[in-house]
Amino acid sequence: MSDATSPTERSASTDPLAENQQILLRSARTPAGDGGRREKVPSPLPDLVATQDFTPTVDQTDTDANLSQSSTDTSLDKQVSDLAFAAALVRSGKVKERQLERAVKDWTVFGNQSLAEQLVRNGILTEEEISHWQAEARKLKDSVNQSVAEDPRSQSMSLGGSQMLRIDGSGRLAKLLGLGHSSEPKSDDNERGLITRFSLVRKIGEGGLGTVWLARDENLRRYVAIKEIRNQNDRVSASTLARFRREAEVTGRLEHPGIVPIYEFGTDIQTGRFFYVMRFMGKQTMQNAISEYHELRETGNDDPLILHRLISAFVELCNSVAYAHSKQVIHRDLKPENVALDSFGQVILLDWGLAKINDDTGAAEAAFEIGDDEIASSNLTLASQVLGSPMYMAPEQASGHIELIDERTDVYGLGGILFAILTGQSPHEPSHDSSVNVTFSELLTEIVSGKVVHAKEVVPTVPPELDAICFRALQKKRCLRYPSASALAEDLERYMAGRKVSAYKEPSRRKVSRWVSEHPKWSQFIGVASVVLILVIFISTYLVRQNQKAAMSHRFQQAADVVKELAFHMQAQAEDGIKDARFLASLPAVQQIIEGAHDSPPTAATESIDASNRSEMQNRFASIAEALLHRNQSYHSIEMIAFARDQAKQITRVERNVGTGLVRRVPEALLSSFTIDEQNATMASLMPGDVLLNTSDKTVQGVDAEYNDSLALTVTTSVYDQRNDVAFGLLVIQLDLRGLMRDRIESTRRDGVNVYIADGNGLIQMVLSEGVFRSHYHGKPIATLAPDASRIFGGTTFETSYSDETSLYAKRVRLGERISKSSADVGVVVQVHN
Repeated sequence: MSDATSPTERSASTDPLAENQQILLRSARTPAGDGGRREKVPSPLPDLVATQDFTPTVDQTDTDANLSQSSTDTSLDKQVSDLAFAAALVRSGKVKERQLERAVKDWTVFGNQSLAEQLVRNGILTEEEISHWQAEARKLKDSVNQSVAEDPRSQSMSLGGSQMLRIDGSGRLAKLLGLGHSSEPKSDDNERGLITRFSLVRKIGEGGLGTVWLARDENLRRYVAIKEIRNQNDRVSASTLARFRREAEVTGRLEHPGIVPIYEFGTDIQTGRFFYVMRFMGKQTMQNAISEYHELRETGNDDPLILHRLISAFVELCNSVAYAHSKQVIHRDLKPENVALDSFGQVILLDWGLAKINDDTGAAEAAFEIGDDEIASSNLTLASQVLGSPMYMAPEQASGHIELIDERTDVYGLGGILFAILTGQSPHEPSHDSSVNVTFSELLTEIVSGKVVHAKEVVPTVPPELDAICFRALQKKRCLRYPSASALAEDLERYMAGRKVSAYKEPSRRKVSRWVSEHPKWSQFIGVASVVLILVIFISTYLVRQNQKAAMSHRFQQAADVVKELAFHMQAQAEDGIKDARFLASLPAVQQIIEGAHDSPPTAATESIDASNRSEMQNRFASIAEALLHRNQSYHSIEMIAFARDQAKQITRVERNVGTGLVRRVPEALLSSFTIDEQNATMASLMPGDVLLNTSDKTVQGVDAEYNDSLALTVTTSVYDQRNDVAFGLLVIQLDLRGLMRDRIESTRRDGVNVYIADGNGLIQMVLSEGVFRSHYHGKPIATLAPDASRIFGGTTFETSYSDETSLYAKRVRLGERISKSSADVGVVVQVHN
C-alpha cells in the first residue's frame, strides 16, 4: 500500500474512539448444498459488542436518557470541532504535526478544554489568531457535514464517525489527538460475504490504493489483517488491479522472519473486491519506540540499554532488507512507521506497496507504472516519478531518476531510520526545526541539493562511531554509501562488539585502548616491562648526573625563567597597544570625524550644527581613549593626527600627566601642527589595518617627545576615509615599558640572579644587581657587565638568544612583530652568580 499516512501491513494501534465505536461485522460461508447462496450468521464472538451510543436500560427515566444522550452528543461535537481545528492548522502549514504532538501531551480531547485554548496556553497561537482559525475550522466542518448528508453510504455510520473520517481520512491527526481513527463498516460492508473464513472486525487503515481491516480467522481463532483494494465508484483500472496483485505477490515471495507474511489472496464474492490476508502485527512500531526513547532522553533519563535495543532491532531490519535485495526487491519506502516491533524482540518490515523489482531488464516494473489517477497522497508522491516518504527519501528518488534506484537507495532509507533512532528526527526534517514551513517542492530540492547533516549536530551526545555510520549511509552520492544493507549491519555489529568501525577513523588513543582491550595479556606484559625499563633508566640517569648537573641545571633554569617571563610581559604589553590602536581606528566615531572634516564648507544655517556634531564625535573618541588610559597604566597618550597635503595637525589628544598620573584631554588650542617629512610620509602610506611599532626615540615628527625613551613604545596605525578610500591621518598610542619592567623585575627577584634590560643597540637601560636597581650603568654597552651577551646585538636576526648553559642567558626580542611592522628591539640578559 503506497500511503505513508496509513501503512498497509502495519495493523495499527487500537484507540479509544475506535474501541468505543466499533461494531463487529461477521459473515460466513453457506453450506455447500445451499447452491452458493450466502446468508448472515450470528456472531461467534459474543464478548465483542458495541459500547458507543449506549442505550439506557428500561428502569431509567426518559429524562435521564435524554440528558445522557445530550451529554454524549455535546462531547462528540467538541471532539469533531477540535479535530477540524487541528486539520485547518496543519493543512495551512500554520502548525506542524510535531508541534501539535508536543502541545497535547498534557491535554485530553475528552475534557472540557478546547484544543484552541491548549495551543494558546503552550504559546503556539495567540488570542488574536484563535477567532480566525476557529472560523476556518467551522468552514471545514460545514463542508464535511454537507458531503456526509449528500452521501447515502454515510447513513450506515454514526454522524461523528463520518465527520471524522472526512476531516481526517488518514487518521493521523485523530490518533495524535487521542481520538484514534476507526469507522464502522458501511452498509455494503455489513452485507459482505467473504469466500474464505474471515470475519471483519473494524477498519484500521486506509490509503490511496486500499483499505486495511482487522479480521478474525474463524477456523484458527486468531486475528489477522486484511487489505482489500479500494475502488472509486465501483471502478478499478486494470493497472490498479495489477499493482495490487503485484504488491501481494512481492510480499508473498519474501519468506523471511523479518518480513510480514501473506496468508491468502482472494476476492470478495459480494462486492468483487480483491484482498489479501496477512499477519496482524499489533500496535507497536519502531516510530513509537523511538519517540519513547527520546522523550526519556529529553527528561534526562538517557538509558543506554534502550538505545542498544533499538540498534539491535535496526540490525535485524538491515538483515531483512538484505534478504529482500537478494531476491532483487527494493523496498523504496523505508521509515520507522513501516517497522513493527513486538514485546519479544521480533522486528517485522511492512508496507511493500512501493517495492521495485530490480532486475537488469526492467521488464518486471514496466507493467506497473503508476498512472495519474493512481497517485497516492502527497505524503508519498509528487509526480509519477517521485515515490516514497519525503522525510526518508533518497536523492535519486526525489530527483525522479528511477533508473538509479537500487540497493543503495534502501541503504539511504536505513540511514534515515538510524538517524531517527539517534536524534528523534527524520533526516529531512526542515532545518531540524518544527517552526520552519516549507513546501513539498522545496523539501525535494533540499533532499537533492542540501548538505548531509551529522547526527551529532542535532544530539551532541551521539557516539562518534554511530554518527560516522549514519553519515556514510546518508551520503548524497550513492557510491559513498554502504554497498549493501549487510555491510551497514556488519558495521553496527562491529560497533556493538567494540571492534573497529569501517566508517569511523579512530584517533590514536582509541586505537591503543581498543588494542589493549582485545589483547589483555600482552598489554599487561608490555605495561609491566615498560614500567620496569623506565624506572631503570630514570634511576641510572639520576645517579650518574645528580652531582654533576644539579647545581648547573638549577641556575640555568632560574635564568631562563626570568628571561621568558620578562619577554612575555613586554610582548603582551606591545600587542595590547597594537590591538587597541586598530580598535580605535575602526570606531564609527572616527569615521564620523573624518566625514565631518571632509564635508563641504558649511552654510550659515548648518555651520553650528556641523560643528556641534564634529565636537560630539571627537568627545566620544576622547572618552574611549580616556577609558583605555585609565585601564592600562602603561599608556602615556593617545592622539589622532589628520593629513592635509604636506601638513599634519593633531585633532584629538588624550594624555597622562607625568607628574601626577592624571588622565586629561589636551585643549584644542594646544594641539600642534607640523610639516610632513620623509619619515611621516612613510607612515602616511600605511595600508588600512597596518600598524608600525617603534621605540619612542625613533618616533615621527609631531608626536610628543616627552617619552623619548628606548623603553617607551610608539604604536602608529593609519586612519582611512572609508567613503573615499584614502588615508586621512594617523592614530598614535605611546606606552611606557620602563614602569612595567620595574614591577615585573621586582616580582621575579631570585637570589643570586642579576637582570639587565638593554635597547636594540645593546645599551643598558635598567639594571637590577644584588637586589637593587642601579642607575649609574644607564647608557653603557651591555658588554660592560656581561661581555658574552653583546653577541645577541651584533647580528641581523631580529630574535636571537645565547646561553652558556652555566651562568648566562641572553635574548633579544622584537616586540609585536607577529601582528605589526615592528622595529622595536629590546634585550633581556640574566646572569647567575654564586
